[in-house]
Amino acid sequence: MTLGSPAKPSQEKLKIALIVDSRLSTKNIYDLAEWGQFQTGLDISHLIIPQAVSTTKPGSKLRYSTELLLKKGFAEWLAQIFWVAICKIETIAIKKSLYKEYIQSYDLAKVITNFIVVEPVFSENGQIGRFSDNDILNIKALNFDLLINCGALILKGDILNAARFGIISLSYGDHENVNNGPAGFWEVYNKKNSTGFYIQQLAEKQSADNVLMRGAFLTERYFMINQFMLYARSNFYMKKLLTDLAKHQMLPKTTELVPCHKNLSVIPNIQFQIIYLLKIVTMSSNLFIATHIQKKQQRWTVAFSKSNWTSLDMSSASKIPNPPDHFLADPFVITEGETSYCFVEDYHYKTARGSIAVYEIKADHAQPLGEALVETFHLSFPYLFRFNSKLYMVTESAENKDIRLYQCVNFPLQWQLVNIIMSDLSAADNLIFEYQGSWWLFSNINSLKQPDHCSELWVFYADNPVTCEWQPHPKNPVIINPANARNGGILFKDGEVYRVSQRHTFSQYGVGSSINRIVTLNKNEYAEAKLVDIQPDFFENINGTHHLHSDGIVTVFDFSEISDLNLSGQTH
Repeated sequence: MTLGSPAKPSQEKLKIALIVDSRLSTKNIYDLAEWGQFQTGLDISHLIIPQAVSTTKPGSKLRYSTELLLKKGFAEWLAQIFWVAICKIETIAIKKSLYKEYIQSYDLAKVITNFIVVEPVFSENGQIGRFSDNDILNIKALNFDLLINCGALILKGDILNAARFGIISLSYGDHENVNNGPAGFWEVYNKKNSTGFYIQQLAEKQSADNVLMRGAFLTERYFMINQFMLYARSNFYMKKLLTDLAKHQMLPKTTELVPCHKNLSVIPNIQFQIIYLLKIVTMSSNLFIATHIQKKQQRWTVAFSKSNWTSLDMSSASKIPNPPDHFLADPFVITEGETSYCFVEDYHYKTARGSIAVYEIKADHAQPLGEALVETFHLSFPYLFRFNSKLYMVTESAENKDIRLYQCVNFPLQWQLVNIIMSDLSAADNLIFEYQGSWWLFSNINSLKQPDHCSELWVFYADNPVTCEWQPHPKNPVIINPANARNGGILFKDGEVYRVSQRHTFSQYGVGSSINRIVTLNKNEYAEAKLVDIQPDFFENINGTHHLHSDGIVTVFDFSEISDLNLSGQTH
């Protein structure tokens, strides 16, 4: 199917139907259906519901359990019972999480009143369905522009061509390591660093499915929280794709033709379930013992070297001692005259909040000068830049849901707020710099305004960095991957820009960093190439590093170690 189909008149909305398993749906499907009722360019107007033959009356759990035992045998029956118990246990954790609404079921009929009931022919295993010719004719008669498969059924046959743009679906996992099982389970089971999603245009042969968009998020510690996180955050990108389709009347270009597999909702067998429970119990116990009994936490420290980053020997750098009850992180350096100054996040354990402190860099040590910025909310990542001979600082103020710009009044400790660049968003680790005649803002924005900022890199541009008129890059977010999305500093050499990115794992924040050369940066495209990985092996007994910056005279970076702390409070 060609993607560049003839456009509709601009005043008409795209007509869309959802293929679902039943009227009762999960939160993400209901959210998509509800959202579609208020869009100017599209209308999610119908539900297509396959009518499956069932001999079990709704609500008859005993009868269902008995039939499952007789039909599938004791092993699968036991796995089903055990799985229900696991989900019940994890529900306790979900009630305290950001995704507590995802526990419930939602009636799609409250937002979509038009139904099309079809009777597909199922494969022997019940996972593949083909619609009858009559059903396909009825669907085609309604002139849908797009069908979205939100159900578990794998669709084959002429139904794939029943709408102008065919059928798309949101799937979970990756293309290389696919296990049948609930979305988000195997990533937690195998302690994968990220959990992926992809939106594809369906084709008759799975090996030819067109991948329209893909991304990944940091894996959560528990299966159901990981699944609901995946549902919620990937749904944002389905909405974005539909909005772009309505605007441009064309699906995005496919990324590549690779084997694609539906992540089927088949529960793991009893062996995997037991191992999963043991892993969760062990991990939770170890975390509790380390945090509450041994009083151990990941503690950050800053170091500096009087050298450019291209000749940096991290192992010979000088450490800046942490003040009592504090840690230092996210260092940026600037040289004024003959003196270099390091601006850092100064985190206080007792208040669980950071401020911006300044240190003067001496020959072999750093002298604390005091606090440059203190707010009623957490501050970190104090990036400095010049514009029109004035010195500015952009900070992370995600707790206050904004991006703030400060101007220096009396260097280095007096600063005043001059602008709130963006508000009503959750953004971290902001960088502002000039490149090829434009000013660029790089920010790690959580698309759902949630606290996790490790997975998405957003780019904006402007003619004036002090303005509020930042324009979003058309490729936003330019990266959707916790392996390299989050900013960890910036470097310059011979007119080229190098973005430092953070690396995070399933169990640890800030396990390492990477230096990436920006290959393409303009108002239409973005690309970068990794130059080198930085491992936390330059000092003894450290377990992480996630930040690097240099002004060409002094280079600063941070690192972490597990410390004995008798203080409560969040770590960085």
